[in-house]
Amino acid sequence: MSCIAPSLVLPSDQASLIGTIVEKRISAEYLAFTKRPAFFPAPPAIDFADFTSGFGNNTIYIAYLVDKNPSLSPSQLLQLTDDGLKKIPDIVTADAPRSSEFYEFKPNSPSGLREGDRKVANVHALFQGNRLPYTPGIKWNVDKRVQIFSGGLYGVQVDVYFHFFRIQPGLIVYDFCAEGRTRKLTNSEIVTIILAILIVLLSPIKIPIPVPA
Repeated sequence: MSCIAPSLVLPSDQASLIGTIVEKRISAEYLAFTKRPAFFPAPPAIDFADFTSGFGNNTIYIAYLVDKNPSLSPSQLLQLTDDGLKKIPDIVTADAPRSSEFYEFKPNSPSGLREGDRKVANVHALFQGNRLPYTPGIKWNVDKRVQIFSGGLYGVQVDVYFHFFRIQPGLIVYDFCAEGRTRKLTNSEIVTIILAILIVLLSPIKIPIPVPA
């Protein structure tokens, strides 16, 4: 074991805050992959990203769906957005005919994998039921580690990485990894080091997770 999902070492509310931080980083990486400068509603307005929550998030998502699918009825829009985050994927791309896909981000934990698999299936069924073209994404086959710390911690020299990868169509999972620079770390050292890094990420003075140029 060298990689751990935040939800395995933090309370659920703190793990959720980490998720908010890292999902923005993954979304930025998606823009770098597509070579587009911004998400909807900024031009070119091809990609939607789930950056917020609640009413504001629903409003942006509805505007995106209407912009790309003007024939949708009010009842269809309600069906597509009712229950908020349960029905809104983290990324949607409407770049026909090249790509009409969606992606969901979840922690790489047993519960995260179950929830991610369920949401991808539910969102796909919802799109199909409303005759929308979006399918679980396969074009972004990402598997990336981003170094966020290198140095001495608890008496050992370590490198710590933020890691995210596509595990199945439409599902991107993430975790944090620790590696010893002079020797292999024990499981307890990995847990302790990653927990310390996550706590710093939640503090007012955060370790930045580098954004792609």
